[in-house]
Amino acid sequence: MTVQDVMRVITGAVNAAAPHHSVDTLKIGNPEMEVTGIVTAFTATPDVFRKAAELGANLVVTHEPTFYDHRDAISWQKEHIVYKKKRELALQSGMAVWRFHDLPHMNTPDFIMQGMDEALGWSGFQDKTHSWVYSIPEIGLLPLAEHIKRVLGCEAVRLVGRDTLKVRRVAFVPGACPIESQMDAMLAGVDAMVVGETCEWLVCEYFRDALQLGFDLGLVVIGHCNSEEEGMRHVAGWLRPLFPGLDVTFVPVGDPLRSI
Repeated sequence: MTVQDVMRVITGAVNAAAPHHSVDTLKIGNPEMEVTGIVTAFTATPDVFRKAAELGANLVVTHEPTFYDHRDAISWQKEHIVYKKKRELALQSGMAVWRFHDLPHMNTPDFIMQGMDEALGWSGFQDKTHSWVYSIPEIGLLPLAEHIKRVLGCEAVRLVGRDTLKVRRVAFVPGACPIESQMDAMLAGVDAMVVGETCEWLVCEYFRDALQLGFDLGLVVIGHCNSEEEGMRHVAGWLRPLFPGLDVTFVPVGDPLRSI
């Protein structure tokens, strides 16, 4: 089975059609190359290439960009040594890299959210009318943040709000959603919002102002990778029945930031 065959099977199995200008394209590699194994990852780092080669896999299915741009545009970075070395490593390792970003989010249910729900223990708690809202067993804001940090293995979690705030309804907005989407989530009558990344001088200030105006709300910022990576573990499980003759392995990359 070639890279092109694998891409065709996957896109055909998703219950949604990719948008016209989708970023779900082949970034590196020959579409006619025979696939020896598949690795899924949040992003295709050099270590992911090395691990894939060690596993005997040559197709990396990545959720996020490979070359530091949403569309992996390379015109501005052709002289960057990091870009050159990374591309060289991928080619020397015989890798193909295909991005699987738009379709997982467009599928019903969203593959990334499914994986995150499973990791957080929130499966079945999703609101019927607002897909990003969860009615969870009551928990304090600090224990909620500690739970997320522990089960996702976050290096650090940042909070706005009272530690003892009682959280029953939470908006979970993973990744780097538009600020407007994060603000809209607060209109669903939630006690707290959990986000991947956000704009500190907009959304964080909204929550600071809310507290100073007497509104008891909470914000938990966990990092982009932390908020979506388990979704690619879920994707690996979804892919295995589609390719019974190929090994499909999820390779975690973890948060690129560390705290001191």
